[in-house]
Amino acid sequence: MKQSTYFLIFSIIAFAFSLSISSCKDDDDNNDNNSIPTDVASCEGCHTNYEYLQEVYSPDTSVVSGGCGGDAPHYEPYDRVYMGGSGYEEFQTSSHYGMGCTACHNGVDNTSDKAEAHSGDFIAHPSDAAVEKCGTCHNNTVEKFQTSIHNGTGQMRKVAMRNGGSSYEDFADLPQHQLDGYSQNCATCHADCGTCHVVRPPVKGGGLADGHNFIKTPDMINVCVGCHVSRGGH
Repeated sequence: MKQSTYFLIFSIIAFAFSLSISSCKDDDDNNDNNSIPTDVASCEGCHTNYEYLQEVYSPDTSVVSGGCGGDAPHYEPYDRVYMGGSGYEEFQTSSHYGMGCTACHNGVDNTSDKAEAHSGDFIAHPSDAAVEKCGTCHNNTVEKFQTSIHNGTGQMRKVAMRNGGSSYEDFADLPQHQLDGYSQNCATCHADCGTCHVVRPPVKGGGLADGHNFIKTPDMINVCVGCHVSRGGH
């Protein structure tokens, strides 16, 4: 009889202990699941949550040297990709906003996993692929931009013309020191549409200039001056 009683008591204690262990595991699982806010499980959700961006950002791997206008005010990596303020509010009323993030940037929406969101054929600056990403709606603008001075193609042509008139018809035929100079100087400013109208130029540190809003007339101080100061006439 005593043995049966002891066995019953031991069984009850063991069962209670197993329930306690299971409860702890459930709590741990719940804590893991709750460590990521549910409202960041999308492109927009993450990029409008400033505190979360501060937790998951990737540190800079290089230092920007500054452009013709000197060093730019430093933006932290999370500041460069944060969408907020009046610029973001204006962006929300635009046709670009209505298209959705992945229409231009590719990648994966509706996930809180940073690596997955930026996986596959993700493109940070869609106007780098202007013909594909912008040309469907802005065909005339894209065609004209291909030979503009602000685009690399137009600038290359100007450099070739200035270096001896008709002596060099093609940019690739220029002396090596000029090719190197172009890569190290001109190419740091001359880029795509978004470089001036959505973000700060890379030479000035990059980053959204106005909450992802498209700025028809870029800000002179924060954008144009980055390249056009000491060499404003070139």
